[in-house]
Amino acid sequence: MPSKSWEHELIASRSWVFNGPWFTGYKGQVSFAMSGVNPGIQNPKLNFLHPKGFETGVLGFLTASWGYRVYDEEQEIPEYKAPLNWSPLTHLKIPAARFDMEVAAPVSRYRFVFFPVSRDRLIHIRFSYWQACAGSQQEQDQKIDPKPMQDLIDNIIRSIQLTPSPELEAELAEIKKSSPNLSVSPKCAPLKWPADVDKDGITILEYDKRRYATPGY
Repeated sequence: MPSKSWEHELIASRSWVFNGPWFTGYKGQVSFAMSGVNPGIQNPKLNFLHPKGFETGVLGFLTASWGYRVYDEEQEIPEYKAPLNWSPLTHLKIPAARFDMEVAAPVSRYRFVFFPVSRDRLIHIRFSYWQACAGSQQEQDQKIDPKPMQDLIDNIIRSIQLTPSPELEAELAEIKKSSPNLSVSPKCAPLKWPADVDKDGITILEYDKRRYATPGY
């Protein structure tokens, strides 16, 4: 993260290996990591418990973490594309969403979950999964069906539960006065990458490879 604008702390991680029938061996893998993330510079006007503040934080974190990566420098083709298949997670009763991220080179795919646990802290859950074969993504899917891996990820996401503390309940009750169902946007278009973020980790800026690579720039 060139901007060094977000702090994160790993909470848990795990991997699952997928094997085929007898003597066919390794077919793919799902990896899981859950972290708490927050901007390095606190903004008292930004509240992740509010749906709009939540979305602003998620898109800022995404851009800070992956938006600056370039696959083709000459044509400014981004290495990653997100968010894709954005979907609110209404069963958590707080602002929450899941979505996918694709990679320009078919190495792995990602599915993310985000939800807030305070006005300035998000939980970021990242699933990455890949098949043990070569070719384009379409060719890989024909050789090794990704559905069992995707089903595992979706089952884990559906099992997520959150029990707010009394303090968090009070904050949410206050926000519900202006946003009764705490719902996030039903859709979110992919961000225009490559791009940078400002030092606040939130403000998305036009991509400039010199911004954080050149001292004093």
